[in-house]
Amino acid sequence: MAADDAFALLGNETRIQILKAVWRRTRSEGIERDGPVSFSTLQAAVGAPDSGNFSYHLDQLVGPFIARVDGGYVIRRAGSHIVRAILAGSVTEEASFGPVVVDETCYRCDSPIAVSYDDDRLYTRCTECDGAVDADGGAITALPMPPAGLAGRTPEGLVRSTCISYFAELGMLRADVCPVCAGRIDLDLEVCTEHAVPEDGLCSTCRTEPGTIGEAVCRTCRLYRVFVPMFAAHSHPAIAETLAARGYNPAAPGYRELCEMLRWPVEPSADGVAYTVPTPDGERTVRIDGTLLVNVH
Repeated sequence: MAADDAFALLGNETRIQILKAVWRRTRSEGIERDGPVSFSTLQAAVGAPDSGNFSYHLDQLVGPFIARVDGGYVIRRAGSHIVRAILAGSVTEEASFGPVVVDETCYRCDSPIAVSYDDDRLYTRCTECDGAVDADGGAITALPMPPAGLAGRTPEGLVRSTCISYFAELGMLRADVCPVCAGRIDLDLEVCTEHAVPEDGLCSTCRTEPGTIGEAVCRTCRLYRVFVPMFAAHSHPAIAETLAARGYNPAAPGYRELCEMLRWPVEPSADGVAYTVPTPDGERTVRIDGTLLVNVH
């Protein structure tokens, strides 16, 4: 079935309710939890009074989103992805808040930072300087977070949770696995060869403070992420050792770990970038190339 035809099947509220009902009663990808869901159980869960009409809508979903098995129906992988997107709020909600000043500081000037949320992204911005990147007026971070991630979290908690999620994504991208579709990843490093940063501003050429930005693009679903090279290499033993020695948590890096890595001096090298990383005995050079291969000297 063509993608356009498959998505056209979802343009009905009854069908969305059927998908949710099947998803709640079976595990993802057709693995049974309480066994297949019977027709009568589904109809009752959806609250559809007309059996004929309900049967028509259910039949439209069988194949691409729902599987008919002995004893009833189970969800398929595509159906699970649709329901998860709905529950995450990515296709149903428009949330925003802020800016709200929180108990964290800017890595450049130690001023308080403010947090805001818009267009499925959580922004952290310095209240005094231009931060790290030119993102709608300057930001330290602009990280993806679906609306459902806002529930039950304080602004401070959101800052930490978005950073943890972001670093986990980068670990998969560096390993050549898309966190959304498991597709292969293309990586690239953009190095500003004329990098110059004023005291509280951004480079006039690249409009960033770090000067070297990595890009990761999934060949299949086109997931796109930008990052500082050191962020993608954070799990390397030498980097994790340094973070731990300085009192940070390399296993679940958050905003403070991110800021610590942004403070490490970086220079362009022949095939990537070279960081000067502090150690208990002095410092070491960490080189990261365009494939995110790490060499420690």
